[in-house]
Amino acid sequence: MFLMNIKKIIVKFQSKPLPGTVSFDDFLKYASYYGFVLVRSKGSHNMLKNKKTNQLFVVPTVSGTKVKAVYVIEFKKIINEE
Repeated sequence: MFLMNIKKIIVKFQSKPLPGTVSFDDFLKYASYYGFVLVRSKGSHNMLKNKKTNQLFVVPTVSGTKVKAVYVIEFKKIINEE
């Protein structure tokens, strides 16, 4: 069941244009699929870390539940480089 959900999320994130904001929960699932884990969540800024490369990615949230599309685009650039 998790694999079906993550495939839907990946398709949504690969679509163009992205919605203006996406849910933070969906973004976490998307990031975890590529090996990132949430290591710090304080205030509006959340820090994700790649388990293999120790690369950090800071993603601010809007109202604690949404992520702006620009951060999804930046994250997609990072995962394509790995």
